[in-house]
Amino acid sequence: MCYGSVSIRLYIFAHNNLRTALALRIGLKLIYAFTCARVLIPRHSSDGISPGGYVGGGHLLIVLERTDEWQIGFVFLHGRFRDIKANGLVGVKNEVGAILPAVQDGMSAINEWKDVAVLNVESSRLAKWYDQNLLLIGDAAHVMSPVGGVGINYAIQAAIVMAGIVGPALLQNSLTESHLAKVQKKRIWPTRVVQWFQGVLQKRIVRAA
Repeated sequence: MCYGSVSIRLYIFAHNNLRTALALRIGLKLIYAFTCARVLIPRHSSDGISPGGYVGGGHLLIVLERTDEWQIGFVFLHGRFRDIKANGLVGVKNEVGAILPAVQDGMSAINEWKDVAVLNVESSRLAKWYDQNLLLIGDAAHVMSPVGGVGINYAIQAAIVMAGIVGPALLQNSLTESHLAKVQKKRIWPTRVVQWFQGVLQKRIVRAA
């Protein structure tokens, strides 16, 4: 395919919008997953709430400070949302209030499920990060949990490795699939290590709760 005088020999993706289709073709390994129910409640100077993470009842509560609101993230193991929803909003409010009583009054502003944004978070990686004329890096190849906040660092590191291996081959018109395989080979081990570490850390958080 050509655009003017530029010949495209390789497609590189760092976004996970191709994962669903490619997982069927080259395999997806799910490490673990969890769900976060997020709500926004009014913020007042007299709330007595501090941003941070709180644990209790087998759950994790993440509190973030916004201009005039508190962002509350109620984190639980993937697959439990149906049970939690079955207990109704009152059950959610009670569980959140039990972890951090200071937010109990603010949670009274949550009256409908449409006020609750549900985000499924996973840690996973594709078995193969490349195919003919295609290379995946970052979230496209491996989704990192937000635990530890290292996802963006790993994406940047992968881009640097990719540029060092693929760039010269493209310039020399000598790119082969072995170059793409080399990128994965260099990045797969550190990816496995950090995903393992994130899994251990999350299990410890849940146990501590």
